[in-house]
Amino acid sequence: MKADCENINLNKKLAADFRSDVFGPGVKGFFHRCERVAWDTNTYWFTISSADRSQIDELCDPDTEYPIVYDEQHNTYWLDEPFTCTRRAAPA
Repeated sequence: MKADCENINLNKKLAADFRSDVFGPGVKGFFHRCERVAWDTNTYWFTISSADRSQIDELCDPDTEYPIVYDEQHNTYWLDEPFTCTRRAAPA
């Protein structure tokens, strides 16, 4: 996924329906940094938003399991590992 990492770092990326197969509709993700940490592993930094707090709770839960996904653009399969949520904020 070297090409995906390079693309994120050059152009950033907005995922308007981020992992709807896991969380349902409404989760948005803005990818702003990527680092290739192994030949088969990228680490991404991004901001996630949703009007449904339970979607964020599920995303931040280290026990959430993610199915393998085929990425047609890069002709590869990938699997999300548990997300590390470093900061959470809610509207005032």
